[in-house]
Parts: sequence; structure tokens; C-alpha cells
Amino acid sequence: MDIKQIRLNNLRALISEAGTIASLARKSNTAPAYLSQILNSLPTSTGMPRSVGDKLARKLEAATNRAHGWMDRAHDETSHHESLTIHRVPLIDTSQAARAMTVMDNNLYDTQYYIPVPLKVSKRAFAIKITGDSMEPKFLQDDIIVIDPEVKPQPYDFVLSILSSQSEQVSFKQWIIDANNSLLKSLNTRYPLVELSGDDLIIGKAVYRGELL
Repeated sequence: MDIKQIRLNNLRALISEAGTIASLARKSNTAPAYLSQILNSLPTSTGMPRSVGDKLARKLEAATNRAHGWMDRAHDETSHHESLTIHRVPLIDTSQAARAMTVMDNNLYDTQYYIPVPLKVSKRAFAIKITGDSMEPKFLQDDIIVIDPEVKPQPYDFVLSILSSQSEQVSFKQWIIDANNSLLKSLNTRYPLVELSGDDLIIGKAVYRGELL
């Protein structure tokens, strides 16, 4: 196992320990989106997957009270990641997500980017980037979430929807039921509740973002 994979496994362990990507980012004074990009192996401008460099490795060690060089060594606490089955799901844009209800196999999406997911997902699952600030502070701009259309959402789950009342806009929100009304809630209180109409569709539940949701 090379040092890039070791550091990636250790990053996963630190995120698990912190609770969320955002928590580790705050502790280490690092952008959450940057950690998310590394976690999901998004390519750089040269096409190489993003990885934990020396500077970030030392920064994470200092922020989590690890000894110098801890990020460069394999540890028992990260060994479970190596035994996980990694599934790859396509990273798609909002225009493709708008037709996700009719796509029965995620191999049919037109994309060159795939996101590794360490849990079992259906063959219709896909990844998408968050846009805007409506779901802050839990979800940030450019965070990547995995949506599985075959997982039935429950109230208070985070879901991706198509809003026919807003020109087929794709919306990522928390789904709630209030007095028998089906609503989409933003975590950022500056945004109002959106009532789902009969023509609106919930595409699927968010199941992964570097952590189980």
C-alpha cells in the first residue's frame, strides 16, 4: 500500500473521529470542500486524483494531537477501510440528475468522473455536487453527495428532488412532513420552506458524503 492510500485511510479515520468532514476542517483550519475532494479522489487540473500532501498531513497531525509522521503510517484503526468493498458511482451534473428517475443503470450517464463509495449502493446510485449555501452549515458548496434512487426516504432524511413548479429545478433539501404537508427544508434559515406539489418528485435519498448520512 503506497503512502497516498495510507494517508487517505488515515484521513477517513480522522473524519470518523471528528464526526463530520466539516468538524475536522474547522479543527484543522482547512476548507471542508478540499477535504471532500481528497476523500472522493477528484482529479486535479492535471488529471491526477487529489491526495493528502505533506503540508496537509502535518497540519492534520497537529490539529488532532498526532505525532509527526502519523499520517504516513498504517494504523489498526484504519485497517477496516481496506476490507470494505468499494463501489464506484458516476459524478453527474444537475441536468443529468433531472432525468435520474428514468435511468435504470448508472453506467448510462455521460461522465468521466467516478466517486468511490465504501458501502453497498444500487446500480442507479450517482454522485452530485452541492451548489449554493442553502444547506449550510452541514453541507457546503462543492460537497459531494451520493444519491440512491432505490433507497426509500423517510421524513427528516436528506433528499434530491425535481421541482416542476420551479422549471424542473433539481433541489437538495431535508424532507419533512408537517400537518400532512410534504415539505423541503433548507438548513440555512435564510431560505423558506418549499411545499412539494403533486407534480414534484423525490429522486432519491442521500446515503453518503465521506460519511454515512
